[in-house]
Amino acid sequence: MTQFAIILVTALMTILGVVVAKMLEKLLIDPLQEFQRVRGRIANVLTRHWGVGGAFATEDGKLIRPDHEEIRKVSDEINGLSSDLRGSVAVIPFYRFWVRWLGLPSRQEIKVGTGALEMWARAMHRDDIGPTFDYITKADKSLKTHVDWYHDHTGEPDPLDQKACTEHEAKRAARRAAKEAKKQAEESSVVA
Repeated sequence: MTQFAIILVTALMTILGVVVAKMLEKLLIDPLQEFQRVRGRIANVLTRHWGVGGAFATEDGKLIRPDHEEIRKVSDEINGLSSDLRGSVAVIPFYRFWVRWLGLPSRQEIKVGTGALEMWARAMHRDDIGPTFDYITKADKSLKTHVDWYHDHTGEPDPLDQKACTEHEAKRAARRAAKEAKKQAEESSVVA
C-alpha cells in the first residue's frame, strides 16, 4: 500500500468514525439526556410545589387558599412536564434495553407516574389536599425521581403498599374518631 492510500484510508475511517459517533449522539445519547433532564425537572416540581393546592386551616379555624393564578401556573407546568416525559420516552430507541441496563422506569411506570402527575394537577384545584400527597408520592416512586420527601417529613406509609395504607387509614380513622369523641365530650361539659 502506498503512502497516499494509507492517508486516504485513515482519513475515510476518521470521517466514518465521526459520522457514526454523531449519529449515536443524536439518535441515542441526546434522547436519553433529555429524558433524564425532564425527570430532574419533575423532581424539582415535586419538591418545590408539593404544598400548592387545597385549603389550609389556621389555628383560629380560618381557611387559607392559595392564589388561583399560582395554582393554574403550577398545574400547567405539571401537565407540560407529564407530556414532555411521555414524549421523551417515545423517541428513545430500544427503550426496554435501557430500562434494564440503566435502571430507568419502565413504560408502565412512566404511564402510572405521569397519570399521577396529571391527577395531582387536577386535585390541586380542590379544597381537600389529602389526595394530592398520594399523587405526588406515586409519581415520585413510579418515575424513580428519588425525591422521597414524603416519608422523610410525614412518616406516612408508601401509598403503593396497599396493605400498609389500609392499616394506616384504619389507625387514622380511629384517631379521628377519638378526637371527635373528646371534642363532643368537652362541648357537652361546657354546655352543662
